[in-house]
Amino acid sequence: MTHRVQRPGDGLPPSPLPANPFFSTPEQRLGLARQRYFEEGVLPAAGTVGDAVLQSWMRCLTAGQEPSRPPEFNRVTRRLERSTVQFNRTLIEAARNAMTHLQDTLAGTGVAAVLTDARGVVAHAAFTRQSDGETVIPLAARVGIDLSEAAAGTCAPAITTHTARACMVRGAEHFFQSAGMMHCAAWPIHNVHGRLAGVLSLFSENRAFAFDPVALVGMYGTAVENRLLRAQSAGHFLVQMAISPLMLDTPSEGLVGLTEDGRILWMNNDAAHLLGQPKWQDASLGLAPDGGLEMDTRPLLGLAGRTEPMHLRLPNGLGVWVRSRAPSPRRYAAHAVTAPKALHANDAGIPDLRSSPSGPPPQAASGSPESLREADRRWIAQALEACGGNVSKAARRLGISRGRIYRHLKAGSQETA
Repeated sequence: MTHRVQRPGDGLPPSPLPANPFFSTPEQRLGLARQRYFEEGVLPAAGTVGDAVLQSWMRCLTAGQEPSRPPEFNRVTRRLERSTVQFNRTLIEAARNAMTHLQDTLAGTGVAAVLTDARGVVAHAAFTRQSDGETVIPLAARVGIDLSEAAAGTCAPAITTHTARACMVRGAEHFFQSAGMMHCAAWPIHNVHGRLAGVLSLFSENRAFAFDPVALVGMYGTAVENRLLRAQSAGHFLVQMAISPLMLDTPSEGLVGLTEDGRILWMNNDAAHLLGQPKWQDASLGLAPDGGLEMDTRPLLGLAGRTEPMHLRLPNGLGVWVRSRAPSPRRYAAHAVTAPKALHANDAGIPDLRSSPSGPPPQAASGSPESLREADRRWIAQALEACGGNVSKAARRLGISRGRIYRHLKAGSQETA
């Protein structure tokens, strides 16, 4: 007999869970809470079902889905597969190495790794082997399959696609009853605009994860996101930062994209933590003309193209190890040549990245900041001369703000006086 699916608040009086000794394990309590929710409309007791899962259940019911029917995976054709790969080529390329390593990591677990795009469509999958009794993973882990809530109901990639937040869905938390043997975890991947670009997920069928799936998928998902950010920021001043030089070029590094006059265009969440800013996806740092953190990029000019990290000070005073990449390396060649090793942390002072409207950054060790400052002055002076003293034209030519040129002129007039 098919039970009538009701939503909470349909007029049925809520009743507390029975004090039944047979419902003693989390799985049993979850199963009972699920049954009472879908059959009687009774909201699960606090802590039984996570808010993200419960809200997904509600969205699925509102969309008219029936938990008793199996999920209907869309038919994948060669044309759909090709178009999916073409549509997501930048995301797939950014994930290629991470997915290869992740597949090797999961080889002995029977767990599948799936990369979906911002729509929830599978763009890449790493599935090592099929175990006996597995029926869902072989169908779901295929390029072109739609794993959004509209098609797959409540599952980790569907929730993360909808919320852009990491999550885990276990067993009976899945909307469709036939997916009750599944366990999955998902991690969001964002682009340079702070918008969702894809989701990396892990799937296990007929067994719970024997490791922390959120931590693992988070590490690999962050690696994919960092690669994507790098690929999309060829025209930005890219800064790597970490509290230890050993953390650079790992998923734990902070990444920041800057304009040449120091305005932040984007940052990953590790950089947001170091800079004491809100989560990157929760704020539009630097996107407003007058709103956003500024960094003085002049101490970074000498680092462009150098492989050895340097110890610099952030605007909040925190000392971190930094490497930088200039959008036009040739433009900064003179700065790199004149940047001596005095920028290194072992020297007397640590160069400062804090924005300094009235002039150049504070002097660190003898010789080094002066050479950087002079190179910066020559760079601006040459542009002004070529543009006949027109500040606006010089700023456009150099790709910096007019304010930076005015500060340069003001500092020069003060020193002359």
